[in-house]
Amino acid sequence: MVISPEPTDTLLFERSFLSFRDRLHLLCCGYLSVVEAMKKQFAQLHARFARHGLSISLARIEERMRKRKEQLAGAGVASSLKLFSCQGRTRWSSAF
Repeated sequence: MVISPEPTDTLLFERSFLSFRDRLHLLCCGYLSVVEAMKKQFAQLHARFARHGLSISLARIEERMRKRKEQLAGAGVASSLKLFSCQGRTRWSSAF
């Protein structure tokens, strides 16, 4: 399975990777984008993982995302949590 950024995500790559704050912004946006894509494609992912003997849970995905957001907020990265505008831009394609 391959996760590819959307053409609209190119603005994220115009940031300075020498800046810790910009790297953190990209990391947060990428994580949230992938989690949202997983939630939208959950039925497909669940079936594909099951074919390989793996189980995934939507509740567990949402719980992990909630904990990560709390960790980021606790680490003083609250401003990066505004990155929800990045959600839903990741598309999925099969590498098989």
